[in-house]
Amino acid sequence: MAAAIAGAGLLLGARGITRAQAERGKPITPVELWIAATPHVDGATSSEVRFVRHGEALDVEQTWATLHHAPNAPIRGDVLADREALVVAFEPEGSDPRDDFSTEVHRVDRQGAKRLIGGVYRATRPLVALGGKVFIERGQAGGAPSVDAAQRGLLRIDSLTIDELDGRTGAVRSVVSWSGYTMHIVGEWQGSLVVYRVGPQSADVALVRFNDGSIVRSVPVEPYARDFVIAGDRVAFSNHDPRVAYRWVLQAIDFRSLTVSTLGETTGQSPIPFVTPQGAIGMSAEPRALPRILEGVQVPLLAHARGDLPLAISLDGAFSVVTIPGELDLSENVHLASKRRFALTHRDERVEFIGYREGTRGALR
Repeated sequence: MAAAIAGAGLLLGARGITRAQAERGKPITPVELWIAATPHVDGATSSEVRFVRHGEALDVEQTWATLHHAPNAPIRGDVLADREALVVAFEPEGSDPRDDFSTEVHRVDRQGAKRLIGGVYRATRPLVALGGKVFIERGQAGGAPSVDAAQRGLLRIDSLTIDELDGRTGAVRSVVSWSGYTMHIVGEWQGSLVVYRVGPQSADVALVRFNDGSIVRSVPVEPYARDFVIAGDRVAFSNHDPRVAYRWVLQAIDFRSLTVSTLGETTGQSPIPFVTPQGAIGMSAEPRALPRILEGVQVPLLAHARGDLPLAISLDGAFSVVTIPGELDLSENVHLASKRRFALTHRDERVEFIGYREGTRGALR
């Protein structure tokens, strides 16, 4: 799906380290992060949340909690502001696979896991904002559309909310409500949530104030957007090109000017955005998708079969977690200056990255 973390100059420049220094094996400043690890078996029903430390090797791998969940359920989370605990979301054992709001959020620390709340939208990721507030996606399913409505392409309309969650007590405060198909937390920008909404009549990317849920700004987009990253004052995402059935585009919205720009395009398979250590937006895609950066656009392109897809960067720009898509996805932590690669686990497991202890930026959501 994407490509190797490219450009030696681009990556070495992230820390001001020269190629010669990197080649001499300059000591690596240790980094700490959390992962969720699940056995590579079909129907796996338990995962471990682990604290990991990388220095010159995988120095520490501590299991903080074992989570029992629905078969093959993803474990997604974020690091709380105190850097000593996490919030993770997953479908518990016995969940009804027809229930889209069966996910629970748990607090995880060195003492284990504690359930905070349920009713969370399936496979979503809690967001811990820079100020420490925690936001989750919740809702209730609406009635099934009539046969006539379904034939016209209409879907079920749900009652959706984004709630602020207390990461210690589980208390919630509703921030914003929406009746539609989906309302997805993309990230934050200057005291507002960045939210992607799709309903029967339209889709948009909206800025929602933390304190009162008011819509500050919204920009209409096509209703097929996915894979969002935020870099500076822009949010980038892939979407379908309504003019050409087989074309997918990488687009960006500038929050200050509210302009939408197209950065690149592919055929048959959507591109995936990423954020470089310098904070620029990049585009990744497989060569078979015929990726193309539009003329006059300065966007790094990663286009290699079975290459690295950057998922997030440590706050200081020293490390990036990447995944290598394939039959068994492989995730690693890459030291960008030296290109040293660290396995996130010693075992045969599927890994979900949760966050760096020092802070995470450029996360793909």
